[in-house]
Amino acid sequence: LARARGAVVTGVGSPANQDYPRSIGICPLVYGEDLASELTKSADRFDAVLDCAGRGALGTVLPAIGQEARIASITDQGAGITTVFARSNPTALADLSQMASADILKVAVAGTYPLENGPDAQRALMRPRTAGKIVLTL
Repeated sequence: LARARGAVVTGVGSPANQDYPRSIGICPLVYGEDLASELTKSADRFDAVLDCAGRGALGTVLPAIGQEARIASITDQGAGITTVFARSNPTALADLSQMASADILKVAVAGTYPLENGPDAQRALMRPRTAGKIVLTL
């Protein structure tokens, strides 16, 4: 979504998950002990950060992103961090659907499961996998 609005996006993931971000125009970096240093090398500044990993990931990168960056997280809380939550928004969902239909928004799917196989889908979420979402179908 940020790329569609003209932003330069840097994504952090495992060594095995570098090809997908690159394929959609994201500059991929590998998480690890040198992440703050790698972030500093990859861009002069960061305007916004969205943490979807939690587990202290922000603490690792805060020194590299600077005081002016807007920071949001789905898991972490603290001074200067906006905690974000998913909520039902039919208008936003319709906009996202149009973007996906126009191939502006690309969603990788790692696996599809019928609803009655929900436990299998949950187990798939627990395994290491390539980039992509687990989808339940009705």
